[in-house]
Amino acid sequence: MKVLIVPGYGGSGPEHWQSRWQALHPDCIRVEQADWDAPDLEDWIARLDAAVAAAGPDTLIAAHSLGCLLVAHWAVRSPRAIAGALLVAVPDPAGSEFPAAAAGFGPAPSGRLPFAATVVASRDDPYAAWPFSERIATDWGAKLVDAGERGHLNADSDLGDWAEGWQMLNQTGRPDGLLGVAQVALFARYNAQMNAKLYSAAAQLSADELARDRGAFFGSLLGTLNHLIVGDTLWLQRFASHPGAHAAALAPVLALPKPASLAEIVCADFATLALRRQLLDEAISAWAAVLTSRELAEVFHYTSMTSGPGRKHLGDVLLHFFNHQTHHRGQATTLLSQAGIDVGATDLLLLVPNLD
Repeated sequence: MKVLIVPGYGGSGPEHWQSRWQALHPDCIRVEQADWDAPDLEDWIARLDAAVAAAGPDTLIAAHSLGCLLVAHWAVRSPRAIAGALLVAVPDPAGSEFPAAAAGFGPAPSGRLPFAATVVASRDDPYAAWPFSERIATDWGAKLVDAGERGHLNADSDLGDWAEGWQMLNQTGRPDGLLGVAQVALFARYNAQMNAKLYSAAAQLSADELARDRGAFFGSLLGTLNHLIVGDTLWLQRFASHPGAHAAALAPVLALPKPASLAEIVCADFATLALRRQLLDEAISAWAAVLTSRELAEVFHYTSMTSGPGRKHLGDVLLHFFNHQTHHRGQATTLLSQAGIDVGATDLLLLVPNLD
């Protein structure tokens, strides 16, 4: 994977971590500008765009200072894709120390970046107060890393080869290890198969037995199955609002009414409930098939009915999504057992192939 080195105002000298990376790693390519001391936004964007075009969509960007603002402006204008960006010491164009020669780079773009990004900020950066760093990371949908008090994270910060930064760069665009695309596909398949077993078992009960209050959190088996429909619908509609080509797979779910409460009975009869369950499971499977590792690593903003606003990696939220299903399917299985119906084996390991 190629890495584009994007320096800021004045370029990066030989002791700068960007220059050290370029010397250490053959895949690092510096984006050269015509004049490092007289930055011209349009010219710098054109040169970055040409470099990305030559490097290809699997490219990572490692930008510093003004180079970070350049990347953000480029992202607004260019349709080209990259794998992700490490944005180090983003300067505040409204700050008192911001160079007058770079005034054309302000204000900083405020929209979400169309790729996974990590912002690394120092608590005592003379070019960016910490609240600005927090805000810009949120605006850009980026992960924020607190580097402590390290100045402008340049050659004067004594970072040396900055192995920690290199590791952060290589983790950008990848999940933090909780969930990968293979696990998402496995959980989607498990979800569909277990729901099919659950509904096959529940179909043996009469309407009265399905609606009978058995003391569960949502009362009856019908109430529990409806809660699963409600939870999945709410989360899938939130996922569909996250930008990316993957959202098209969730279009059928967006057409559904948004549930008003977690205990809502969205389908009062079992036949309609089963059809709704099938629609959701098909959407989940289709969505899981097109999700990428880069998308799982992106920052996902949402508002929960119970916990309010949240900001987490999409992959981490998906882990909750699938765990929530399993939790309430366990409750439903218990209710069926109380009614004298055995659902059968429900272990996830049944879907995991043995090693050769």
